[in-house]
Amino acid sequence: MKKISSSFLKSFNWLLTSVLMLLGFSTCDSEPGAAMYGTPHADFTIKGKVINQENMPIPDIEIKCLVEHHGDNRHWFDTIPAVSTDPAGVFHCQFEEFPTDKLRFIRKRLYEPYTFQR
Repeated sequence: MKKISSSFLKSFNWLLTSVLMLLGFSTCDSEPGAAMYGTPHADFTIKGKVINQENMPIPDIEIKCLVEHHGDNRHWFDTIPAVSTDPAGVFHCQFEEFPTDKLRFIRKRLYEPYTFQR
């Protein structure tokens, strides 16, 4: 009876170890810092309006947002998908990212002066 019990426990332990190992590897990802348990994140909402010097809205301007990160004696940027201004010159962007205090905005080249309004 002890031999059956011992054999069963070894098999059960092997099965449990295998399942836990597979679950652990399934959460690995090649992208650094992505979806790790306990990793802080922030929900960003950015709204703005692009106007010219006469306070007229500028439609169809592509706005890109870069999120700056620092760590391991280096810094890098994550690019958020671009959004465009509507006919009223308004843009709206929502995304989830690692908390940061530095954002950069890039717009496609304009041939007239412009201003971002918050």
